[in-house]
Amino acid sequence: LRGDGHVKLKEFEKAIADYSAYLETVPGVPEALYKRGVAQFKAGRYARAIDDFKLSVADDFYKHNPDGVLYRGFAELRLGHLDAALKEFEWWIINIKRNPYRGLMGRAAVKLARGKARAGMQDLKRITEAKPDSFHYHHEVCLTLLRFALPVAAEPFCLKANQLAIMHPDQMDSMALMHWEMGEADKARRLITEAKQIDLSHAKPEVQFDKYRARL
Repeated sequence: LRGDGHVKLKEFEKAIADYSAYLETVPGVPEALYKRGVAQFKAGRYARAIDDFKLSVADDFYKHNPDGVLYRGFAELRLGHLDAALKEFEWWIINIKRNPYRGLMGRAAVKLARGKARAGMQDLKRITEAKPDSFHYHHEVCLTLLRFALPVAAEPFCLKANQLAIMHPDQMDSMALMHWEMGEADKARRLITEAKQIDLSHAKPEVQFDKYRARL
């Protein structure tokens, strides 16, 4: 689908327009609905994203690509619909045995949003204990706790993510965001500067830094 290229370039409005045009020609295609839902989510249109994800999982499509359920949970969370979000995350944890951790991340966020810090930490520790060498999960746990104003709890996960990070553009991108969320703007700017000096000729096209540069 033509919209895929726009998503890679983070041109979400253009992607939504292309997916919508395709769906006008061929209505109800689950893959197109799912992809438009992802673009809606990344554009901050959470209610519309939920509608697309509901339609995309209306048949057996979700059995082959259940990510729509997870996206729907995070969209509900962004809208403050905690019960609805928890339902999606619980489904993921129960049904996606190969990788329950993304669902645990969402469930932890729901618990933190409800002020249940200890219960939320249990889920987050379960993730990092199962994935002790994962930069991605330590980074996500760090950001989750920082966003819920728990810097002391976040610190060991942030430090671990820092240790696990390698000098690669997409991880430096993530590290810049982490330091920005920690209030360490100078470190974030330095990472962005270093990342710009790396040879990106062999990097994936979606490796970009503009999304943070505007904030830094």
